[in-house]
Formats: sequence, structure tokens, C-alpha cells
Amino acid sequence: MPFAHRFAPGAALEARLAIEIAALANRFPRGFAIRLHILGDFYSVEYVEFWRSMLAMHPALHIYGYTAHYNNPIQRAIKSIRIRYGSRFWVRYSRNDKSSLIDIFASQAEKALETNAIVCPEQTGRAKSCLDCGLCWSVNKTIAFIDHDALAKQRKKAKNAQAESV
Repeated sequence: MPFAHRFAPGAALEARLAIEIAALANRFPRGFAIRLHILGDFYSVEYVEFWRSMLAMHPALHIYGYTAHYNNPIQRAIKSIRIRYGSRFWVRYSRNDKSSLIDIFASQAEKALETNAIVCPEQTGRAKSCLDCGLCWSVNKTIAFIDHDALAKQRKKAKNAQAESV
């Protein structure tokens, strides 16, 4: 994720998203999915309500993603959308009952073993891509993600070691 950047939360972001979602709905009337928050999370209950309004306005829209919010008003708003929109709104929690948020966002995959989580198969090379895997959506266990910077360094180191051995 070396080129990723965060967008400033607020009305301007939501207005731009509404325009882009409308364009996608026109282009893909049979259905399209948006992966929320590669970086970041839901920043307010009002922002959660923005996504609820987008689902109501655009029947072809499907949403998936993750949140670290748990046991607070934002989480309750997310849960409400999940109940109302079922399979069109898949937001998983980045935690489980046996671990804390700090454990789940640990920078080392080994930490996942301590938290009863499964390390993302795509990040460990056991799956070619998220699309080939789908484990996140098929099990009711926490999926731990390796810190993106640490993962990039590990992959570069392995590539360099392989090049030196040739």
C-alpha cells in the first residue's frame, strides 16, 4: 500500500462519494460492490447513515469491509444496516471476544496465534488473491492482517534472498 492515502472525513467526502456511487449505479445496473476503508474506519454515526442512504438509493450497491468499532453507537448503527440490508452490507469486526483490538492489529502474524485468529491467507501466500480466497466471508473467526509495511519488507527481503541464491 505504498501509494495509499487518506481522505479527509466530512461532507465534502460524502458528496463526492455520492456522485461516484451514482455513476457506478448507472454503469453497473445489475450490481457492483464497494470495499470500504482500505485505510481508516467509520468516523461517525452520520457517516454510517450516509452508507445506509446509499444502499436505499441504489439497489445494485453492495458494500463490504471491516470496522474496529465495537460496543458503541457507530457499531450499533452498522449492525442496524446489516439487519436491514443483509447480504448487501457485509462489514466484519476487526476483533473477537477472545482478543483486544491491539492484538488483532498486531504487526506480526505470530501474534494472531495468541488471539485465536487466522492470518490472512493472501498475505501469507496461501491464496493468490482475496478473490481466490474469501475466507473472511466464510468463517466466523477473526482474520488477522499483517501490517502492510512489515509485509512489504518481508516480501522484498525474500525476493532479494532468492535473487542472491541464483
